[in-house]
Parts: sequence; structure tokens; C-alpha cells
Amino acid sequence: MTGPDVERRAVRTAPIQMRRWMAGVNRRVARPFFGPVAWAWYAVLALFCLAVFAASPSLFPSPAQDAFLLDDVGLSALLLMPFVLVSTALHECGHWLAARRSASSPGSG
Repeated sequence: MTGPDVERRAVRTAPIQMRRWMAGVNRRVARPFFGPVAWAWYAVLALFCLAVFAASPSLFPSPAQDAFLLDDVGLSALLLMPFVLVSTALHECGHWLAARRSASSPGSG
């Protein structure tokens, strides 16, 4: 049976695909982050951020003043690295949740 509404399973060809950690989050857990209510909240939060910046433009960061936390550029870069790593990891977890929401795997559904 084929068609746009039929879920297909990818053929597992690599040994790492057989490991449970790749399955990760259950689809039922990931689904609320991408439902209509979540998207409405994301839109409300984005509009709130725009309204705050429009109401108080001084809150918008200035590259000349806000690029480094400390006078020492090297120390500022060292302090910035953990923040960047955590931010990137959280961002990638969002991609993982999105993939889990739309993935079709045995027993997840």
C-alpha cells in the first residue's frame, strides 16, 4: 500500500540504528511541542519579544558594548563557550523532538 498518508519505515542498515538510544523520546511526548497550542504559544512569545523591543529599544543588544562580558576578551570567550554548547545542544534537541514527532518506529504511536 502506498500513498501520501501511509507511514513507511526506513530500512535499518547500520548497527547503531538498532540501539535503543536512537529511538529516544516517545512520539506522544514529542507531539505537544509541535501541536497547534504550542505553535500559538510560540507566536505569542515572539510577538511579546517584538513588543518589548519596540517599547524599550535600549534592551536590544549593542555589538560595541555587549559583545564581551568582561574586559578580558579571552576570559569572555571562555565563559561564552559553555553557554554556546548548551544553547546548541538544546537547539539540536528541538530537531530531535521534531524528528521523533514525525518518525514511524515500532511501538511508538
